Amino acid sequence: MDVAVVKDEGLSKEYRLTVPAATIDAEMDAQLLEFSQSARLKGFRPGKVPVSYLRKTYGQRMLGDVITKTVDQSVKDCIEQQDLGQTMQPKVEIVEYDEGKDLVLKVEVQVLPTIPDIEFSKITIKRPVVDEKSIEEETKEALERIAQENTSYSETKRMAQKGDALTVDFKGMIDGEAFEGGSAEDYRLILGSGNFIPGFEDQLLKKKPGEDVEVNVTFPEDYQSENLAGKEAVFAVKIKKSEKPEAKGPSDELAQNLGLENLEKLTELVRQRVGDEYAGHSRMHAKKDLLDRLDEALDIELPALLVDQEAEQVARQMQAERGVVDADHDHDHEHDHNHDHDHDHDHDHEEKKVEVTDEDRELAQRRVKLGLALAEFGRRNNISVTDQELGQRIAAEARRYPGQEQAFMNYVKENPQMAEQFRGPMFEEKVVDFILAVAEVEDVKTSKEDLMKELVD
Repeated sequence: MDVAVVKDEGLSKEYRLTVPAATIDAEMDAQLLEFSQSARLKGFRPGKVPVSYLRKTYGQRMLGDVITKTVDQSVKDCIEQQDLGQTMQPKVEIVEYDEGKDLVLKVEVQVLPTIPDIEFSKITIKRPVVDEKSIEEETKEALERIAQENTSYSETKRMAQKGDALTVDFKGMIDGEAFEGGSAEDYRLILGSGNFIPGFEDQLLKKKPGEDVEVNVTFPEDYQSENLAGKEAVFAVKIKKSEKPEAKGPSDELAQNLGLENLEKLTELVRQRVGDEYAGHSRMHAKKDLLDRLDEALDIELPALLVDQEAEQVARQMQAERGVVDADHDHDHEHDHNHDHDHDHDHDHEEKKVEVTDEDRELAQRRVKLGLALAEFGRRNNISVTDQELGQRIAAEARRYPGQEQAFMNYVKENPQMAEQFRGPMFEEKVVDFILAVAEVEDVKTSKEDLMKELVD
């Protein structure tokens, strides 16, 4: 095989391969010979079918497989001969070929960059943490919420107060006409819950069971139903029953109603959950700081094709969030950068183009750089996601669909590519945990408000 270098620009390579006709003929002979050993044809004894007969009868059918195998092997040999290391999936085009003549290929290759070693122990990561006082305050607030959510009520004849539960019938009218969704019977409303439009619940305060109340309200200008937004409405409300809350607060009785031994056990459980939530956010901030440090430390050339693909994904995601692109084009940006580098033919598929901004491209470059780096750091340190870990993660995801767990598990089993969508992020998190365990992590006191701020990529 003759290899001619057409382009050699950084990570972008292009080659022109010329495969002699003799190589193709030899591969055809090998496949025909193998076929002759197993062919069962009328008029011939097993294993005695002449190769010449098979070539004449089946040669054209087998030629496609021969060409495919020859192309794949030629591309693989080229990459090995050129000592390119890790590459993305090459783009291959057959430039010239006629039966009995040389095969000429155009091969475009994007080489993956070499990731330099980084001494993780010399990296200092800041991890924001809240003090124990904040955890105790949050635990107390959580216990109060649990108590409120599990409040018992008793019927009363007193005038309605904030926090009371009213059972009502209501019918809404706009310009004298009833409107869809404006009526209900035996609706249970907690005064002060804010479940109704502003002003509705306030007009039921100090009312008693049996009263008929006319409630006048105006729907907000930004109301979700455009046909109601900004409209004035009148509701005819009949109060059928009033119940007052039995304010008991956190107690042993509450804990026992929730299946726990006493309030102490409930408090321990809530404190653990609060602590875990804060710890999770602390780790998210530490991970963000780590990725920022790696982004600054790594000065590497990135494969243009990979950046282009990621930039379009970012653009689709951003525009979908603004409602510009169809939901069908919305892709989860958290994907596995540990790419498959097998050298098969490139299978392009048409997809609606989107406008990629400088901001989209900048974010794409960061993601590609960090994705390649984490994949390489994981490889160097023998980090992987075991089948058992993957199974546990998929099982946990299945529990999000009560009653459909088995159907979900079956779907994942039948679609292996979906399982890989879980493996990629899991692999990344394991690599991040490995680096954080080696790096110098400095805990920094912060407020719970700052800790709980949502992070952006």
